[in-house]
Parts: sequence; C-alpha cells; structure tokens
Amino acid sequence: MEGLVMGRNKSSWAKIGFFYVCFYSFLAAFFAAMLAVFLSTLTLPGDGGSPKLTQFIANKPGLTLVNKVESKYNASDKNTLNAHKKIIEDFLKKYDSNEDVCNETQITGYEGKVACKYDYKTDMTPACDKSNSYGMENKQPCILIKMNKVFDWVPSGVETRLKLECKKGEEPVKVLNTGFLKAAMPFRGQKDYENPVAVLQPPKSSDTQKIRCELKGDGIEVSDTYNPKRAFGKIEITVAPPLA
Repeated sequence: MEGLVMGRNKSSWAKIGFFYVCFYSFLAAFFAAMLAVFLSTLTLPGDGGSPKLTQFIANKPGLTLVNKVESKYNASDKNTLNAHKKIIEDFLKKYDSNEDVCNETQITGYEGKVACKYDYKTDMTPACDKSNSYGMENKQPCILIKMNKVFDWVPSGVETRLKLECKKGEEPVKVLNTGFLKAAMPFRGQKDYENPVAVLQPPKSSDTQKIRCELKGDGIEVSDTYNPKRAFGKIEITVAPPLA
C-alpha cells in the first residue's frame, strides 16, 4: 500500500514513537531518582560533602609510597637523580599552596576550611633535602610514605604525631620525622589537600632491603598481612642497592 514504511503508516509510526519516548523518559527519570536516593545515603549536606560513615576507615588507614626505589640505580647518573627529584618535588608542590604554617604543638586538627601549610622542609632537612637529590646522591634515597585521607579525622592521643615504626628484620629503621603531623589534619574536602607524610631514609646497603613499617597509636588497627591489596596500617617497602 502507498504511504507505508516498513509496513506502518504515519499514524502508526507516530503512536509507537510517542510510546517509546514516554517509556525511555520514565526509565531515565526512575534511574535518576534512584541515584539521588543512593547518593543521599553517602554524604551529609553542607560544605565539603562529608561522608556519613568513616569510623571503620579512620582506625584502619591505608599507607602508600610517594616514590619507589625497586631497581638498582646509579647515584652519579643525572637522569636517575632528576627522575627521583621530579617525583618528590611534584608531590611536595601540593603543600606550597597554603600560607599558614601548621603549629607543631596543635594536636586536635586544623580548624579552618583551608588546610594549614605542612612544613615538609623541616622534616626533611638536612638528610633528605633537595641539595642532595633527596638522599639519592648519598646512596640513601629518601622514601616518602603517605596515608589515605579520612574525612574529618585526626588520630587520637596526646602525641603531636601519629608514629610510624619501621624495621629491617629486627633492626629498627629511623623515620626522620617520627610519623604523620596531626596539626596538618583533618581533611574536610579542602582543594588540593594532602595528608602530611612520613619520611624514611633506609640505611646504606649493598643488598636489596625489605623494610616493614607499621602505624602505632591509640585506637589504630593494623592488618595481619602486608599484601598491598588487603593491608591497612602497615606497608612493606623494597629498596634496591645502588650500582657498584
């Protein structure tokens, strides 16, 4: 018959088109409504979008490395030194955007909406500063360890820092700044916020070193494993020796 397209006339196509417009509009609206309900269960209203449940995360913070030294390196090679410096400096730039330096003695957390400035230079000088390529030139490359952000959380206790304890076997390994400065916390959704770091400088060695670090503090829980996929509150670090 004339006027048919794929067996349907104009009226039939208009009816079926109207049906599918209504049908898919309903589905889209239903999906949007369910998504809005779901998101409302995750965060509280107000500035920053605070998550409703953080108590289970707060006592089990994760640890990760800012930089790794897992393969042998040449301490006199400029490319190696520059690559090591760039990784660290790119990370440390995030702290330079803040103006007010954190008060070391303040342990209840910074109360402003803008985070105070974590003074990493004090923590890293002189052993781990820029002048010696953050330890690489001395064949003791400095390792920066960061802790995951937990909204509105400051570790409990009267100490000014959350202690990080590191060992190579049974031998203690010094953490230059002892751990994470509490005065630079908490995270409240501030732009470009980073938790303070712990700074570790492994001893000189001609062998690959396995160093294990663990958080120590009131109420802090740590995992039974060092497996990075399941570990919390602890971390295992591999530090390669320099080339002879």
